[in-house]
Amino acid sequence: MKIIINTKSVCDGQIISETSEAKCRLFDKNGTWYVVYKEGNEFFKNTTTTIKLKGGHASVIRTGDVPGKLVIEEGKLITSAYDTGTGVLEMGISGKKVYHNLSETGGEICLVYEIFGNEIELMLNID
Repeated sequence: MKIIINTKSVCDGQIISETSEAKCRLFDKNGTWYVVYKEGNEFFKNTTTTIKLKGGHASVIRTGDVPGKLVIEEGKLITSAYDTGTGVLEMGISGKKVYHNLSETGGEICLVYEIFGNEIELMLNID
């Protein structure tokens, strides 16, 4: 399967958009969906990302050269440790939207969250 990752960040009124794609594994385990892919971005070289989804809760877990865990829950503020590549930050993540319509054949994921007052929208299409 293939995943197309569209990221849109709004920082100080400036919109930054990025698109990338990778091969991925998609599976459902006891009602929780998992998407696993290797990052293609040079910054995340040798890093595997796992997105875990259940209801209005999502975890973005990175292992490898740039490890980290981002927890997003709709309507909640959650503190997570995040490796920027130059150091680890403890940051508050305010979950705005956690949505998916996944099936064994693919689908899409939408994660909207705010970090330090900057909104980030992550759209993932899998087929």
